[in-house]
Amino acid sequence: MLEQRLISLLTKRLKELKIIWNSKAFKGGLNNPELPHAILRKLESLIFLAETLNWKLSKLLKDELDSTIEDVETFNPAFRARLKKASEEFRAGKFITLETLEQKLGLAKPR
Repeated sequence: MLEQRLISLLTKRLKELKIIWNSKAFKGGLNNPELPHAILRKLESLIFLAETLNWKLSKLLKDELDSTIEDVETFNPAFRARLKKASEEFRAGKFITLETLEQKLGLAKPR
């Protein structure tokens, strides 16, 4: 119940602040036991401060909240699995450079 209230609050407030987030990824990260408690404490402090300021946040505070939300999202198990797979593929040499990708997609800039 507390989790749903938090997500409802963030859904409303982050939209007002024009912060893009993924509530499903956030929820997945929030439920991951590997999520460091320090991130949760930071999120709690930022929300408390935002409530105190009636959600009229400075750019710095808004950016910090956005960053903290992203930190929680990165602990979503599905995201971590994709990141691990990409890392393994990179180490195995299964990657292409940005220039090659741009050429394949016809986005290469003329020199």
